[in-house]
Amino acid sequence: GEVQVLTASNFSTSVREGMEQPWFVEFYSPHCGHCKRLASVWEQLAKQLEGKVAVAKVDATYEESLADEWDVTGYPTLVLVAGGKRYDFRGGRSLEALKSFALGGYLQSQEPSTESSPAFGGEHVLSLSGDMEEVVRSSAKAMFIVFYLRGCGHCRSMESTWGSLALELKDQVQVASLDAQQFRPLTELWRVERFPTMKLVAGNRVYDFEGDREVEDLKAF
Repeated sequence: GEVQVLTASNFSTSVREGMEQPWFVEFYSPHCGHCKRLASVWEQLAKQLEGKVAVAKVDATYEESLADEWDVTGYPTLVLVAGGKRYDFRGGRSLEALKSFALGGYLQSQEPSTESSPAFGGEHVLSLSGDMEEVVRSSAKAMFIVFYLRGCGHCRSMESTWGSLALELKDQVQVASLDAQQFRPLTELWRVERFPTMKLVAGNRVYDFEGDREVEDLKAF
């Protein structure tokens, strides 16, 4: 029941998207007061969850690339990874609260599913999810997909562009979006590292879009 230390080199091989068991990860800074206060609770948590949930920590000041990849903007950031998805813990940091979250409470707390939240860019944009590969393969039209993060400013600022593009191209190209945070394994499979990333899938080929994020440029592409 030890707290495991994760680094860029062992993170993905240890956590494995939470497919083998859930992982509860604390991204911390050694200088942060809240983190210091949490340290002993985190150790008790690791003992109590032994065999059920792996408890780990990442020094985010040292592992900057990992912290970026997981959108860590403040400390401590507590993330539970289970079944290929990410669940953020936002409650009070008592042992009981953390424990009940880790033992299944995270399922109640998750963000509403993508169906209920409006699609990125509006109604003409197809919101992709876990079955994305199928949908893309079976699409009769070319597909122009944006991989976005809800919290990313560049993504938000191009959301309306994406919507108007979808409307203008609706007969020729299926414009689609994928919430990269919710479907991290797919995002990695498509080798997406920056956001927003746009890819056009036509025939059986994938093309990366590198130009400006303006409607005309996107349309020309």
